[in-house]
Amino acid sequence: MPADDTGVAARWSTGTLGSGAYDFYQRELPKAGYRILGLFPGGGGAVIRFAADDVEWQVEITQVNDRMQISLQTDRP
Repeated sequence: MPADDTGVAARWSTGTLGSGAYDFYQRELPKAGYRILGLFPGGGGAVIRFAADDVEWQVEITQVNDRMQISLQTDRP
């Protein structure tokens, strides 16, 4: 991870293009006990804001070439 990428706890990617990753996290985060604070779908990317205990996080999903990159990071309003 680049040094200037503060707040990023983890980053991974999947070869499944489209809304699959967004749909997965939108469905599974509440099942795991996390409270959804905001859903922001978009064309080339999406953000899901959620709370774990008293900490606000976000899953950021963006298309990078032929993969979807997923970042878990502290919330950046």
